[in-house]
Amino acid sequence: MYRAFRTAAFRRIGISNDLSGAAVQLKRNYHFQLLNLKVGFTKLVDTHPESDKLYVSQVQLNQNGAVKQICSGLRQHMPQERLQDQLVVVVDNMKKCKLRGQVSEGMLLCGEDVSKDEVKLCTPAKFDMGLVGRSIVLQSNDEEMSAPTTRKIKTKEWEDISSRLRVGQEGRVVYTEENSERQEQLCVYDENSVPVPIVAADLPSGSAVK
Repeated sequence: MYRAFRTAAFRRIGISNDLSGAAVQLKRNYHFQLLNLKVGFTKLVDTHPESDKLYVSQVQLNQNGAVKQICSGLRQHMPQERLQDQLVVVVDNMKKCKLRGQVSEGMLLCGEDVSKDEVKLCTPAKFDMGLVGRSIVLQSNDEEMSAPTTRKIKTKEWEDISSRLRVGQEGRVVYTEENSERQEQLCVYDENSVPVPIVAADLPSGSAVK
């Protein structure tokens, strides 16, 4: 995930002993449902007037054309035209902040191959403007789908959850469940209720997503 800066992946755990003291269980605290991920469309991408590392993008997040401004630290990783007119994955419940004087109302999800310093946008596997504004979920989640959270995510929650996002096979973005350790694919459902995978194209399996 890229904003104006990159944070190291941080895994927060709680330790609890059973009554006998014979076993120590590790339990992660935060769940994927604390994220509000949506498909967005980059309607306009400008360079930040006060930073050579930032883009300032107007990102459409619903079918009515309403946009949010998002600053992203991608300028050294991809040309402006590659970010323009793209479907993107937005963390839509980040706290609004100012980056070098420009308001940023969200965060773009990206995959990164650290060994090559290569960064790719996370995007739906097909280009379909009908996906704009739709929520991104775990494909194999057995729980009934609920409305996305509107609560702002805290920094420690984001660091913990993002530490379990990775690029899997065929570039598909996966999430490791906090208790079962099972990997689930991220997807968005189209108008026909067909799941569309979220991908970070051309990145090797195991690459970080943040």
